[in-house]
This record gives sequence, structure tokens and C-alpha cells, in this order.
Amino acid sequence: DVAKMQAEYGRTVRNAFRRKTLSNPLLYILSADNLNQAFRRWLFLRKYDQYRRKQADAIAYTREMLAKKIGALEATRREKETLLLSLRSQKTLLTTEMSNKNDLLKSLSSDESKLKSDLKRKQAAHEALNQAIEKIIQEEVRKRVEEARRARSEQQANVNSSPSRQQNTPSGSKEDRSNRLADDNTSMAFRNKRGQLPWPVEGGFISRSYGRQKHPTLKNIEITNNGIDIRTDESAPVRAVHDGKVAGVQFIPGHDYTVILQHGNYYTVYSNLGETTIAKGDMVKARQMIGRVSNNAITGTSELHFELWDQKERMNPASWIRK
Repeated sequence: DVAKMQAEYGRTVRNAFRRKTLSNPLLYILSADNLNQAFRRWLFLRKYDQYRRKQADAIAYTREMLAKKIGALEATRREKETLLLSLRSQKTLLTTEMSNKNDLLKSLSSDESKLKSDLKRKQAAHEALNQAIEKIIQEEVRKRVEEARRARSEQQANVNSSPSRQQNTPSGSKEDRSNRLADDNTSMAFRNKRGQLPWPVEGGFISRSYGRQKHPTLKNIEITNNGIDIRTDESAPVRAVHDGKVAGVQFIPGHDYTVILQHGNYYTVYSNLGETTIAKGDMVKARQMIGRVSNNAITGTSELHFELWDQKERMNPASWIRK
């Protein structure tokens, strides 16, 4: 290596000086005993000078190569240091991202648990609403059936007690038919409005449609909507879609006030009312205000739940109101 070459070169120079061969080469040659010795000394000095130059060149070349290798190694070291810093930075970033991801997963898991809990609560509220609606409608249908039977029985008794009427009035008299027509006319008037009924609120849009559908945020969860939900302005007035009679007014936790109107054999249901201005048994006109939509304090939205029934059968309200 360079150190060994330099040491050897140094020893050669020192030995030459000790022998005084380099202090004065000419004197060294001239001090020879004869010409032959002088010639040999000249050859020696010449070869020695060549050897020394060769050693110096070798040392210079080796130094140059070492400098290049050191430069290359230094460049490699800097490159690896830069790469190491980049890897450390990426590791720190990855650790941060993993931490954020874990926090997000925990948050999503917590949100999912809250959503599922909220879904169960809403399902319980919907079930309570459905039971209340079914109970009121079934009771109204039962009353109408009993009244119709009682009226037919009384008419039949009158017919049987009067020989002249028994001879002149066939089964299903004109009076009986007129009573049934009055009920039928109410139902038919409503039925003929299919696709033409006004919206129960002035402005808004259907935020949840009728029937079975996927939950908007929970995967693999399906929900059933017995009517339609209409998102509208806060405290928007709610109006009757047709002339009718108030079959029931009930406060249901989770849905606030629910109003059920009877239109012959048809019923319309208005739920999520913050207040109502009518009572059971009242007669209402089409477009008459029956209450105001309540506001959800959590979501900040106002939605009216609207249902339509044909006696005990649920219908899709969207096909009855104007497009």
C-alpha cells in the first residue's frame, strides 16, 4: 500500500544520503579509483534515479487511485446517508399513517356501533309507530264494518216488519244503496285523485322511498319503509292531501305527533309533527293545515313521514301524489 511504498522510498533515500551518493553525484563519480569504477557508479546512479522516479510515480498513481476510491466511497456514504434519512422519514410517516388508520378504524368501529344502536332505537320507534297506526286503522275499519252490518240489519228488519215494503222493495233497497254509495263516493273521490294528490308539504324532496331498501350507511343491512320520508324546511306547515276525518292523533316517542286522516276506505298518515292543530273526530278539508314538521336536533333536518293505506293494505304514496 501507499504507506509501505513511502517507507521503502524513505529508507532508500536515507541510505543514499548516508553513503553520500545523493549529496553530490558528480563528486561520487569523479572520486572513483579508475574509469571503469566511475562508469559503474554512473550506471548505478542512473538506475537508482530511474528506480526512484518509478517509485515516486507509483506512489503518486496509488495516491490518485486512493483519492478516487475515497471520493467514490464518500459519495456512496452520502447517498446511503440520504437514503437512510429518507427511509427514516418514510418509517416515521408510515408509523403516523398507521396510527391515523388505527384511530380511524376505531372511530369507524365506534361510529358503526353508534349507527347500529341508533338503528335499533329507530326500528323500535318505527315498530311502535306501525303498531299505533295499524291499531287505529284496524279499529276504524272494524267500526265501519260493524256500522254497515248494523245498518243492513236494521234495514232488513224494517223490510221484514212491513209487508208492503217487503213486496215492493227488493233486497238491497234504494236507501241501502244510497248509504253504500255515500261511502263509496268518498273512497272513489279519493281513488280518482291517484297521481294528482297535492304534496303534504309545499316544498321538499323524497329523502327515503317506499319499501325495502339498503341502509344508507350500514353495509348488508336492509330496512323497510312503510311510506315515504319527505325532507323539507324546518317547521314547514303540513296539510291534508284530501278532504277527510281525523281518525286519530297520537304522540309516539321518536316520531312526535302522528295524525291519521280517513278518506272513506283510504287513510293518510302524517308523522314527525312537532305540533298539531286538530283532534280526533274533526273534519278537515284538502290543503288544510294540520300541524308543522318537527326538527331533528341531532341531524338538524326536518322530515315528514307520510303513509297511505287502502283499508288494511299499505300503498306507495309516491304513486298517488303529483310528480
